[in-house]
Order: sequence, then C-alpha cells, then structure tokens
Amino acid sequence: MAFKHNKNVILSETKEGNKYWIGQDYLIWESLDQYDTWIYNKNNEIFLEITPIYKWHYKDPEKEDKDYLTYEDFKKIYKPTLITKIEKETAKQWINEIDELIEIIKINDLKKDHC
Repeated sequence: MAFKHNKNVILSETKEGNKYWIGQDYLIWESLDQYDTWIYNKNNEIFLEITPIYKWHYKDPEKEDKDYLTYEDFKKIYKPTLITKIEKETAKQWINEIDELIEIIKINDLKKDHC
C-alpha cells in the first residue's frame, strides 16, 4: 500500500463529493499505534498485507519518546511486515464466516432491544 501522505496519493470521491485516500477502501483492521491490515486485488489475485503505521499521525510525540521519527525518516525505513497471497476459496470462506457473524450480531442486537 502507498503512504497516506505521499504526494502521488490517489484520491477517490464519495457520492457527496468528499475526497478520501483510496487506500482506505482496502483497510480491514486499523491499529493506532502498531500495524494496519489490508486486503486487495492485484493482477487478479487477492493479497493480505500487514504494515507498520506511523504512530505520530494521530498524536504528537511525548518529550520522553526516544523512538520518535519524522515522517520522512519513517518512510526511508518503511517496509511491509507481511504480504501474502490469499487463495480465492479462502477469501470466500472468510466472507461466509463474516456473513454468519453479522447475522449473529443482528440477532443479538434484536434480543437486546426486546429486553
């Protein structure tokens, strides 16, 4: 995935006209201080990618933050932690399991509403 603040970043637009970084479409798990997890298609194959995050996007460094890096320095050492191809059958199984979990959540929400 590309850096969020790269000058070559590709922006997409919502129906309302708001612009956002297109990479957000592929983010499936976000951590505010360690890693992000992405899933995307490339050359008709599915990939799962885990990348370190630049933890000072959302907060200023503390004075005692000895590991602080500028964003420019972070980009110089940046590399994905994991990139792995996911078989299409595996992705289909994940989707089915997620659909089942969503149904369970809906049922539980209905039960809470009737208590």
